[in-house]
Amino acid sequence: MVDRAVGIVKNGNSVLLFHRRKKEREYFYFPGGGVEKGETLEQALYREILEEVNLEVRGSQHIVSLRNRGRHEHYFIVDRFTGQPALGPEQLEKISQESYIAVVWKSLQEIFQLNVYPPEILPHIYQYALSIASTFDD
Repeated sequence: MVDRAVGIVKNGNSVLLFHRRKKEREYFYFPGGGVEKGETLEQALYREILEEVNLEVRGSQHIVSLRNRGRHEHYFIVDRFTGQPALGPEQLEKISQESYIAVVWKSLQEIFQLNVYPPEILPHIYQYALSIASTFDD
């Protein structure tokens, strides 16, 4: 399986998530996607964030790699970017009567109350937040 590069896009004390309702399920997840042949993890991250949420990444910090659904996912904190978040063409195609998707900012405190996938990422985000607590202060 192809590795996946995932961005935890941070702006002040908020992070960017996809909010998805599909049939009877409602959940949140971070933007990212597969690493293409010849790409580094960071190159894939930057490309995927641009394609999925219209943000141009200017810097990132790797925080953890996890196994999720049979593949390796590499999570990066992204706190330097330009642009305004908007759904990319592939995400817009997912919208139908049975399926809703939006890009949303949620506070760090809120994400621990949400149905975030994969849930295994949350302790790592918490640890990161503790290490830079002043950055996430209200």
